[in-house]
Amino acid sequence: MSTRKGFTPTRQVELVVHSALGGGSDVFARALVEMIEGEKLLAQPVRVVNKTAGASAEAMAYLAGKRGDDHTLAVFTNTWLTTPLTRKDPQHSLRDFTPVARLVLEPTIAVVRADAPYRTLKEFIEEAKRKPGALKQAGGSLTAIESMTGLLLQSATGTKWTFVSTPALADRMALKFLKGGAIGSLGLKALVRSSRAGRHR
Repeated sequence: MSTRKGFTPTRQVELVVHSALGGGSDVFARALVEMIEGEKLLAQPVRVVNKTAGASAEAMAYLAGKRGDDHTLAVFTNTWLTTPLTRKDPQHSLRDFTPVARLVLEPTIAVVRADAPYRTLKEFIEEAKRKPGALKQAGGSLTAIESMTGLLLQSATGTKWTFVSTPALADRMALKFLKGGAIGSLGLKALVRSSRAGRHR
């Protein structure tokens, strides 16, 4: 984590995340810290700091309050982009911060029950064109990446379907919803388990 300018931390580094302990960003950040420590990349410790209120609002406010502190970094997802867009008076947005590295590209995986009439995303979209508003997509929060991806697909293809948010439910609940024949976005582990059981594809 030393730059070409020769920056070397002189004290503990904070790595801010907006998710709670065990959430996606938290797990990713802790894996990153483990790699940094394992490879002995820093002589100073790195501590994950969870600021969970307001769907990234608290994390952004905390990071903004550390302006000029090069020992405070953050791991952010699309939530940091969408949350300010859905609030009337956001205090902060991504424009207030400086991205320094892309660490991961996260795919969105579309899943249907095994006996669904469509086997490809193209077939799902064609069905959505035939039946505007009749099809459903299950996923996380309304500002989650799968919701945004769905909206982009609808805009690009001139289609319309309903997004059913399951933000407080585990992957198993999304799987339960998919029994109704909807398309959904699931965690990879849940997808693998369900696909192997022949329930979804």
